[in-house]
Amino acid sequence: MKNLLFIVSAIFVSSAAMADIEPAYCQPSNFARTEVNPKMAASGYGILRRHSFRLGKTLFSGMAVGLSLPKSVSELATVNSDSKASEGYCTWYVNKYNPIAEVRFNWEYLSMPGANAQASATEYAQALDRSFDQNPVSFLSCMEKHHYLAIGCNNEQHRGPSVFAMILSFSGCTPEHSVALVNHYWGLNGVPLATRLAIAQKGYEMGARRPASRLKMSALFSGM
Repeated sequence: MKNLLFIVSAIFVSSAAMADIEPAYCQPSNFARTEVNPKMAASGYGILRRHSFRLGKTLFSGMAVGLSLPKSVSELATVNSDSKASEGYCTWYVNKYNPIAEVRFNWEYLSMPGANAQASATEYAQALDRSFDQNPVSFLSCMEKHHYLAIGCNNEQHRGPSVFAMILSFSGCTPEHSVALVNHYWGLNGVPLATRLAIAQKGYEMGARRPASRLKMSALFSGM
């Protein structure tokens, strides 16, 4: 019995340690090598400020969903995955004022990240809590079923990149690396650095509280 308890304890400690190891793709030099030009439909040129990354089998894109042609955004999903309209094309729209995008995609309005870092981080964590891995259609379910995930606000300057960093941090990237990555591709655009870091930190903490989901997401991003 004592031996069994020792083995179970060792497995638990080993799993916890694995969850704390930052995945290799989080390193900026490694992440840069994952950027790709995905297959595009004829209307694909209607997508603005898009950057796409092939992390494992998953195509992970950030783009200006609200200022892009909704048809182009949805066709990017259908050309590169088998995600469906009933799943919002595995695309999340995190701003407002584009009524077609609000209906066609998974819509969650978020405020502009502001000077109050903790207030912004708390809002983002509460609004997106179930979107990570709890809802029937979630970031994780789209990665598992369709190997596709897209995120964006209107001009992909403030909200969208901040959520992109949250997702990377949920998967195990340090908030510092996640923020450095999104700032490189989309810029801060007036978002206080401390605020974007606080938002990413919430994603990291959420992933730490859900180690099974973190391990699944990091494994999918790593191609395991």
